[in-house]
Amino acid sequence: MNREKWVAYLDKAVFVLLCAFALGGVVSDMWVRNCIRILLPLAGLRILLQPSILRKCLELRGFFIAFLVWAVIVVLNAYFVGVPATLYERYTYSMSYSVLLIPAIVCCVHSRRQLQTLIACAALSVLAMDFYLIYQYIHGNVRPVTWGGQHPLITACFFVTLLPVFLYQALEAQGKRLRYAYGALSLLSLVSFFLTNTRGAWIALAPVLVVIIWTAIRSLRTRLAILGGVLLLGIALMLAIPSLGSRVATVGDSHENSQYTRFLYYQSSLHMFEDYPLTGVGIGNWGRAYVGVYHLPQAPDLETRHSHSNYLHILAEMGITGFAAFIAACGFLLAFAWKRRHTVYGRMLVASAVGMYLYGLTDYTVASATAMRLFWFTAGITMAGALLAEKEKSPGLE
Repeated sequence: MNREKWVAYLDKAVFVLLCAFALGGVVSDMWVRNCIRILLPLAGLRILLQPSILRKCLELRGFFIAFLVWAVIVVLNAYFVGVPATLYERYTYSMSYSVLLIPAIVCCVHSRRQLQTLIACAALSVLAMDFYLIYQYIHGNVRPVTWGGQHPLITACFFVTLLPVFLYQALEAQGKRLRYAYGALSLLSLVSFFLTNTRGAWIALAPVLVVIIWTAIRSLRTRLAILGGVLLLGIALMLAIPSLGSRVATVGDSHENSQYTRFLYYQSSLHMFEDYPLTGVGIGNWGRAYVGVYHLPQAPDLETRHSHSNYLHILAEMGITGFAAFIAACGFLLAFAWKRRHTVYGRMLVASAVGMYLYGLTDYTVASATAMRLFWFTAGITMAGALLAEKEKSPGLE
């Protein structure tokens, strides 16, 4: 069998595994991990058989260089300052390993129809999760979890990542039936998103969805109608679900226990940075340093092991060197998307990335392998779509 046939077979195999990944993305963590373990070696073999395909990733070189610098700093910090075991438990699987989904998708997926199939598979996965979350709430679980038992904070990451994609599908897809289907999914997912009771995610995603609706729809009347409908839905849910209403009422209340303790964690993180500005206290040492030295007397919780903020946690554990590399990687990804905002896929990536960046202000999301895998998968789809749209000089979805 010649090389071209092997490349074609490997492309198909990787695409099938990406579909399987998308179908299980928010349902089964074990399923997703096994898909990646098979998918990435096959994608690597496909690239080895045709190295020229890596030219498609040249536009992403700024992001990958910044990410590589970040990864090197993570490794050095873990071995010389922090706890090496944390490198494997947290960063290897959440940040460094699963980011390889991006070149796998960019190099092995060659049409926007394939990308639409991957988004549809992810939509089916989220639809199943929506029904399961709502079912749990009906049966008395006021903070429902996914089938895999993911914490509501992680479930919220799924929605922050994918809801902008589904909303753009509802507004930009070709064909009324498809737009209506994604519109209904977006509405159902919005209800499930409310049920996570995750205020930081609400605050992060709300402005993103408003901007999407305001910029994607030309008619002022339609804009106001959709935004008004979402507002009425939120009010109806708050009236129907007292616990949800109480969570909304305490947004921004510095005396509320959860938010009050977060502010204390943030202060402790800043104290760690002040004492170790270059290297931080070391990866994996935040909890130990917090209990041993930096616990504030008024803070009630000694069990926490993170600061509930991506930025402050990385600043405290890795100092200015790790923080700068992390911000650079985030910045290059956003710059890539912003440069291609004239395409729908570029706007999807801007919205999804900004939502996750904002959510990271109030929760430590980068340590979740499950959440980051889905984010890198979504980034890969949108990056590949934006590059294909530029190549074909067609800014739409198909």
